[in-house]
Amino acid sequence: MAQKTNPIGLRLGINQVWDSTIQNYGKKHKFYINFLKKELLLNHFFFQHFKSNANVGVFARKCFVAKYTYNNADFIYNSKISQLNNSLTDQTQLTLNNISDFNTNIKLFYVIKPIFTANLFVNYAKYLFDQNLSLKKIINNLTLFLKHQLQIKTTFRLKNATKELNLIGFKLKVSGRFRNTRNRMAGSYEQSVGSLSLVCLKNVIEFHNQTIHTKLGASSLQIWLIYKN
Repeated sequence: MAQKTNPIGLRLGINQVWDSTIQNYGKKHKFYINFLKKELLLNHFFFQHFKSNANVGVFARKCFVAKYTYNNADFIYNSKISQLNNSLTDQTQLTLNNISDFNTNIKLFYVIKPIFTANLFVNYAKYLFDQNLSLKKIINNLTLFLKHQLQIKTTFRLKNATKELNLIGFKLKVSGRFRNTRNRMAGSYEQSVGSLSLVCLKNVIEFHNQTIHTKLGASSLQIWLIYKN
């Protein structure tokens, strides 16, 4: 089975979502409007009842609604480790149960700024190229760095839940006219490590493509980061 260059499209609606995390997937616009209306009302209700408690209020403002139905809401908190303590979590849980008919479920994730992304590495490679490093050397340096990042955990907002997934493999590829030789034909060079099945729908994949313009012509730099779900 052929592997798609950008495999994210295969996973939309199965485990991954659009960057906006709005999941419509062919449903009528009325459903989408109701979704926004309920989210707005729920957020207003939520913040209104936490003004009286400063500590819980600060904690609550870190939240975003990951998923909710008619009588159930899951709150996922994006906080620093120093702000995560069981007593405050229990207090928030108790307050929500007392002021609403929602069955609330609070789960805490430690989420740093999303700097470990395919987009970051591609732009970093572009920066290194601007420093007159060869693309082949840049790919080798990125490969060495990513090898030491295998099994690193990253938080993703998936279709059914927010999860922490481990990096299990990656692939770097540059194609185009980047070799300073007499042969002016386009070529390609790639490095890969770990599990690289782009057609396994269970895995979560980050992909980014960047065009780099050189004195020899245009080259394409691509990176795939594969996470185990």
